Amino acid sequence: MVLFALEEALGTFVVQAVPQPESLPATMRAEIEKRINGAGFVPVSQIVQETYIKEIIDLATVASKDRSEGESPPDFARWLRSWTPLR
Repeated sequence: MVLFALEEALGTFVVQAVPQPESLPATMRAEIEKRINGAGFVPVSQIVQETYIKEIIDLATVASKDRSEGESPPDFARWLRSWTPLR
């Protein structure tokens, strides 16, 4: 449940932060697009839907590069502030 919420929040962040697939590293994008079997344009939202947890974390890391917290999409920033780690 927690992993699903994290994956969903990171996916939303990536889609909002990187609206064009060309903004994602070609090697990362190509590996995911192989699983989609898409020819031509594959939107970021579809790329995100086909990711594994490690890939979405890597995509979110790339999408957040050179951004401050104030530049984060509101949904992701709100989720991060509300998230409480388990103790």
